[in-house]
Amino acid sequence: MPDRQLLKAVADLREEIAQLGDEDAPARERLEGLAGDIERRLAGASDDEEGETLVAGLREAATQLEISNPRTTGILNRIMVALGSMGI
Repeated sequence: MPDRQLLKAVADLREEIAQLGDEDAPARERLEGLAGDIERRLAGASDDEEGETLVAGLREAATQLEISNPRTTGILNRIMVALGSMGI
Protein backbone atom coordinates (compact mmCIF):
# COMPACT_ATOMS: atom_id res chain seq x y z
CA MET A 1 0.00 0.00 0.00
CA PRO A 2 2.68 2.60 0.85
CA ASP A 3 4.37 1.89 -2.51
CA ARG A 4 1.18 2.77 -4.36
CA GLN A 5 0.75 5.94 -2.29
CA LEU A 6 4.34 6.86 -2.92
CA LEU A 7 4.04 6.29 -6.67
CA LYS A 8 0.93 8.51 -6.75
CA ALA A 9 2.72 11.22 -4.75
CA VAL A 10 5.74 11.06 -7.10
CA ALA A 11 3.40 11.38 -10.10
CA ASP A 12 1.80 14.41 -8.43
CA LEU A 13 5.25 15.85 -7.76
CA ARG A 14 6.21 15.41 -11.41
CA GLU A 15 3.04 17.32 -12.40
CA GLU A 16 3.98 20.14 -10.03
CA ILE A 17 7.53 20.21 -11.39
CA ALA A 18 6.16 20.61 -14.91
CA GLN A 19 4.16 23.66 -13.79
CA LEU A 20 7.09 25.50 -12.23
CA GLY A 21 8.14 28.59 -14.15
CA ASP A 22 11.59 29.60 -15.36
CA GLU A 23 12.12 31.63 -12.19
CA ASP A 24 11.90 28.34 -10.28
CA ALA A 25 14.55 26.53 -12.36
CA PRO A 26 16.78 25.69 -9.34
CA ALA A 27 13.79 24.29 -7.43
CA ARG A 28 12.69 22.34 -10.50
CA GLU A 29 16.13 20.75 -10.90
CA ARG A 30 16.30 19.84 -7.23
CA LEU A 31 12.79 18.35 -7.24
CA GLU A 32 13.53 16.36 -10.40
CA GLY A 33 16.57 14.92 -8.67
CA LEU A 34 14.54 14.00 -5.60
CA ALA A 35 11.82 12.40 -7.72
CA GLY A 36 14.46 10.33 -9.51
CA ASP A 37 15.98 9.32 -6.16
CA ILE A 38 12.56 8.16 -4.92
CA GLU A 39 11.98 6.15 -8.08
CA ARG A 40 15.40 4.49 -7.72
CA ARG A 41 14.59 3.72 -4.10
CA LEU A 42 11.33 2.05 -5.12
CA ALA A 43 13.24 0.02 -7.70
CA GLY A 44 15.55 -1.18 -4.92
CA ALA A 45 18.59 0.60 -6.34
CA SER A 46 19.63 2.40 -3.15
CA ASP A 47 20.66 1.56 0.39
CA ASP A 48 19.54 2.75 3.83
CA GLU A 49 22.10 5.55 3.95
CA GLU A 50 20.78 6.93 0.68
CA GLY A 51 17.27 6.70 2.13
CA GLU A 52 18.30 8.93 5.04
CA THR A 53 19.87 11.40 2.62
CA LEU A 54 16.70 11.34 0.52
CA VAL A 55 14.48 12.13 3.49
CA ALA A 56 16.80 14.96 4.55
CA GLY A 57 16.66 16.38 1.02
CA LEU A 58 12.86 16.17 1.02
CA ARG A 59 12.67 18.00 4.35
CA GLU A 60 14.99 20.74 3.14
CA ALA A 61 13.08 21.17 -0.12
CA ALA A 62 9.75 21.32 1.74
CA THR A 63 11.11 24.01 4.05
CA GLN A 64 12.42 26.08 1.14
CA LEU A 65 9.21 25.79 -0.88
CA GLU A 66 6.76 26.17 2.00
CA ILE A 67 5.78 29.75 1.21
CA SER A 68 6.29 29.95 -2.55
CA ASN A 69 4.87 26.52 -3.45
CA PRO A 70 2.56 25.25 -0.69
CA ARG A 71 1.02 22.60 -2.93
CA THR A 72 4.44 21.15 -3.74
CA THR A 73 5.27 21.22 -0.03
CA GLY A 74 2.12 19.19 0.67
CA ILE A 75 3.18 16.60 -1.89
CA LEU A 76 6.66 16.40 -0.39
CA ASN A 77 5.10 15.85 3.03
CA ARG A 78 2.95 13.02 1.64
CA ILE A 79 6.08 11.44 0.18
CA MET A 80 7.87 11.67 3.53
CA VAL A 81 4.91 10.02 5.28
CA ALA A 82 4.85 7.22 2.71
CA LEU A 83 8.60 6.69 3.05
CA GLY A 84 8.21 6.61 6.83
CA SER A 85 5.52 3.95 6.48
CA MET A 86 8.03 1.91 4.52
CA GLY A 87 10.62 2.29 7.29
CA ILE A 88 12.79 4.74 5.39
